[in-house]
Order: sequence, then C-alpha cells, then structure tokens
Amino acid sequence: MIPSSEQILADRIAHKKELMKADKLGRKGDNAGAERIWRKYLKDCPHDPIILFNLGVAVKARAKTAHD
Repeated sequence: MIPSSEQILADRIAHKKELMKADKLGRKGDNAGAERIWRKYLKDCPHDPIILFNLGVAVKARAKTAHD
C-alpha cells in the first residue's frame, strides 16, 4: 500500500536530522555517505519519491565518478 502524502511528510519530519545530513553530504560530493543514509531511510519509508530521486542522483554521480 502506498502511503498518503501526509504520511510521507510525517516520515520525513521523524527522520529530519538524518535526511538533512544526507543532503549536506550529497552537496559536498560525498555521494556514498548520502547514499547510505538514504538507503537506510528507504528501508522504513520505501515510497518517498523525493528520497528515491535523491538516491538515484547520488548513485549516478558516484558511478560517473568511479568511471572517470
């Protein structure tokens, strides 16, 4: 069952500190660190579209860095 937008928002608020840390790591270029946090969050909240997008961006950036 896909949660409501209100539930997704409540999940984000409950995990705000970790999500802010992941965002900060991603902005600094530590995609692996951000990826770890987002993957952990998604185990509990797998339907959050913004975090799924952020994870995809981090994975792509990390893969590109490894390839270059």
